[in-house]
Amino acid sequence: MSIIDDFVEKPRKKSNRIIFPAVIFLLSIFIIFGFWVYDEIYKDQVYQGVKIGGFNIGGLSRLELVELIENLNNRYAKEGIDLSLSRGDGILFAGDKSSGEQLLKINTVGPGESAVEMIRLDSEALSLAAMKVGRSGSASENFFKPFLFLFNPVNLSVPVVINRPVLEANLKNSLSAYEDKVRDAAIANINVYNQSAEIIPERSGQVFDPKIVIEQINNNLAKLSFESIQVTPSAFSPAIVGNDIRAALPKLWPMLQVGAFTLVANPSPSSTMSWQIPPDALANLVEVRREPDDGIDFFLNPEKVADYLNLKVLPSVEVPAKDAIFTTENNKVKDFVPSTIGMTIDLEAAYSGLNENFRARSRPALRSPSEGGGTATDTIMIILKPVLPKVQISNSNDLGIVELVGAGTSTFRDSHTNRIKNIANAVKRLNGTLIKPGEVFSANKYAGPYTSSNGFLPEQIIRGRKIEEAVGGGMCQIGTTLFRMAMNTGLDIT
Repeated sequence: MSIIDDFVEKPRKKSNRIIFPAVIFLLSIFIIFGFWVYDEIYKDQVYQGVKIGGFNIGGLSRLELVELIENLNNRYAKEGIDLSLSRGDGILFAGDKSSGEQLLKINTVGPGESAVEMIRLDSEALSLAAMKVGRSGSASENFFKPFLFLFNPVNLSVPVVINRPVLEANLKNSLSAYEDKVRDAAIANINVYNQSAEIIPERSGQVFDPKIVIEQINNNLAKLSFESIQVTPSAFSPAIVGNDIRAALPKLWPMLQVGAFTLVANPSPSSTMSWQIPPDALANLVEVRREPDDGIDFFLNPEKVADYLNLKVLPSVEVPAKDAIFTTENNKVKDFVPSTIGMTIDLEAAYSGLNENFRARSRPALRSPSEGGGTATDTIMIILKPVLPKVQISNSNDLGIVELVGAGTSTFRDSHTNRIKNIANAVKRLNGTLIKPGEVFSANKYAGPYTSSNGFLPEQIIRGRKIEEAVGGGMCQIGTTLFRMAMNTGLDIT
């Protein structure tokens, strides 16, 4: 190479070293500018690449996303959610002649006037979460990361608000028609005297679990899937089979053959009543249960015991509660009936006493004092409990009248006709009088004046030492009866 060539080559290498960094610098500036422009474009929008299920929500503002989700809520409210019920065993549903599947529509709003919303997509929570994507990291991450979502999308789930107790009850009601209820073996037609009983056979079943269905609904809606939700029941086996009962029957006969239960109640302090449940009637109240520790055992059925007591005992001891009546007219009380507390059987306590002592019959130690027992009994006290009226005096008026505080009585039997009519007329004029707090009540003020124009008749009265006739005779008995009432209530008498 010549000297000239050497001279020319050296500047060219230096030029290349200058150009390459410049290109890198300019390219970096361009990329950073592009990121900045991208961030500015989506400053108030969800970044591209943010999805819900298969739906791209990029480019939507927060309010637009809220509107989209609320429109979906309205759609679900109108059209409901489709459940595809599948038996999974090839057996057709009742009434379905074509296939082993049945479509069931579930409304997102409960029935009735209250119209409780059972299922709702949370548009506000979703919009806030979507706007945070690409904006919740460090400054450098927030600058570059949103661009990467174009190549690596982010999938969000829609928060689903579910009123689980209401929806679970609704699903139980809707799905029950498509279930084969599992049935335990049971006992019926028990004959105490020849020791025989009918064993009702058990039956396996298929039952839907509402909790599982709710989770399936939640998962589908969270990804905005509009496909029908596949729901399959679970198989259940009976807890009690016929052979279990047959093996346990020898335990039942001694429990029934001990004899009758005697029921005792005290409707009042001075009265006692009793009834008997003979062995054959007791047998009709028996049911079978499986206990975790004792296996198959015999109990009294709560509903049957309640029906028996309501039929045999309740009519003799029940006292219905009476609601208060309080109405006014022309500043006087028109109707006044104090509320009264009723009385009924404490069915829970009665069942507990009967069932515990019935079960104790299978444990001889509890019936024999010589063996340290003796706690079981064949006499059951029927506890009576109060029944409060629905309307009490205190909530039937706004005058502060809360109860009947006292009464006074007298009789006018054998009185003359006009005297009876005068007393009745005075009572009519006095009846319903409202006495204000601190007011001094006067019978003469409210019942009088005792004149013919006010409906009073001539009748004999005692005036001084003489018996003579005057209009309004008999008013002294009104005063005597009111005096007794005032004395009984502790009112001041002036």
